[in-house]
Amino acid sequence: MLKEKVIILCKWIQKALLGSVVLLISINVCILIMGYRGYWINITNSMPIGIYKEIESLKIPKYSYVLICKEDESIKRTKNAIYYCDDGHQPLLKIVVATEGDLVTINDEGIFVNHKKIRHTERLQKFRNVSFNIHDYKLRNNEYLVTGNSPYSWDSRYFGIVSGNDFLSPVVPVYLF
Repeated sequence: MLKEKVIILCKWIQKALLGSVVLLISINVCILIMGYRGYWINITNSMPIGIYKEIESLKIPKYSYVLICKEDESIKRTKNAIYYCDDGHQPLLKIVVATEGDLVTINDEGIFVNHKKIRHTERLQKFRNVSFNIHDYKLRNNEYLVTGNSPYSWDSRYFGIVSGNDFLSPVVPVYLF
């Protein structure tokens, strides 16, 4: 009797494991297809969680969402075969908060654009050691500042001014959770 129960349990576990593998493969195939069609899935708290679609745009306006490639060995980002930067890492999803002509300051207190502080941009010295500051710098053509929505975002407060060459693509939210 006990042997039969163990056999039934083992068969149930095999089916559950097989079902899990099939489900994971299906999810990965969907993500691959979405990736090749220009969709980006954000699951971090740095920006709103959801699905974003790459768009073609020659201009990057203020407050637009963008995918950027910033190489940095001090953080560990995921390498990904679909959306990759030259260094093989996933791009960062950020929002543009300053563009050409804006006066910017970056210091431990945060990012200031035209003397207004951007929310949640204080540097967290406990987590990232940064020593540069920028004071009242007027952004030139093809220069931007980007941020995330979280106090823990890896953004311009840590890596500074972003060149337009660092942009992979502008994106628009399709579905936010």
